[in-house]
Amino acid sequence: MDDFIVTIINSFLYVVTFIYVYSKHRTISVGVFLMFMYAMISLFCVINYNASSHFWHFSFFSFLYLYIVILIFMKPFMKNCFVIQENPLSSYNVYRTIAKVYIVLAIFSSIVYFPIALDSLRSSDLADIYEMAHEEKEGNLFSKFTNLFFHVRYLGMVLFFSFLAKEKQSKIFLFLLGIAAFLPVILATISLASRGGMVALFANFAIVYLMMKDILPKYVKRTLIIAVSIIIPLILIYFIAVTVSRFEESSLNIDAGESMMYYLGHSMLTFNYGVMDTIQNYANGAYMFDCSSLKDVRFGTHFGTNFITFVGVLYLDFGLVGTVLVAIIFCSYFCKIGRRRFLDIPDIYLLLTYSMLIFNGVFVLGRGYGIQLLEAWIIYFLLKFIQRATIGRMHLRA
Repeated sequence: MDDFIVTIINSFLYVVTFIYVYSKHRTISVGVFLMFMYAMISLFCVINYNASSHFWHFSFFSFLYLYIVILIFMKPFMKNCFVIQENPLSSYNVYRTIAKVYIVLAIFSSIVYFPIALDSLRSSDLADIYEMAHEEKEGNLFSKFTNLFFHVRYLGMVLFFSFLAKEKQSKIFLFLLGIAAFLPVILATISLASRGGMVALFANFAIVYLMMKDILPKYVKRTLIIAVSIIIPLILIYFIAVTVSRFEESSLNIDAGESMMYYLGHSMLTFNYGVMDTIQNYANGAYMFDCSSLKDVRFGTHFGTNFITFVGVLYLDFGLVGTVLVAIIFCSYFCKIGRRRFLDIPDIYLLLTYSMLIFNGVFVLGRGYGIQLLEAWIIYFLLKFIQRATIGRMHLRA
């Protein structure tokens, strides 16, 4: 089958699935948002293939396999809209204390990244900043501290929306919590001259909003919409500036516009021709858990291990059958959460972590992402334990 026809069929599958999910949910849910993202990327893949001078050779089975595994991972969000109907702050005082600790962590993290971000904004060569910032980050003691903050950043967004939905909250407290949820990520992204962080932050915000929109007061919704309408143009300006700077002298010999198309439109292509067609030795979890002895060169891919989708990352570790088994395990677990009548803070936090895995995974997941998932589950169970212990003490006092 002709390669161009194969990419068209691949895109058709995602577009039709997006239409199906939207018609089923009849609202913009998390599942609709995620499937729209994948449908758009599949269309960009068609455009990128058509404009690319690179030699490709696709297998329809590889695209079909990728599509099926993605659907398995997405099933919880396709089956359930996950629109919260009750405020999840079941242990108000506990989560207010956790929010205050989060604000303090955010302040320290912002202090670390602010001077680096300022230098980045002043620089005329963001490509060099991108390389230098990554090198400095490796050995910086304060940057290691900020890693602790970024492991719980999704919790900050969930807490921010939960307290927004709670009546009679201090405006100063909400303002500080909102700053804590956004500013450190923005500063870290600018300091690294990165684009993906901004996109992920927007997705983080959008997913939590879609989950909690029904419990937010109307004036809060209006305020958020106004704020987003002001911030998005600023993000786009930054996004374009980084793109132009990083790719105008790129080794790919393409301009900024072509680089954007390459950025958005090659993850599915490289999974098909670059991963699934050549991998014979699997890492058995070493890639996801960032084992120092693992070398990317052992995989023998055409394009390295960048931008191969999250399914590609799992495939590097677990192969054809193992990747499907991992997808089924995740799907079963989160479908079980979807059957609960009441979703609390830990549930929403874990759902956000999972949905961001799928969102970020339309491009790639970095080495060591499995460690982040383990940390998310530890935080989840710790929050559950604290929450139940607190509620138990309240019952004893009563």
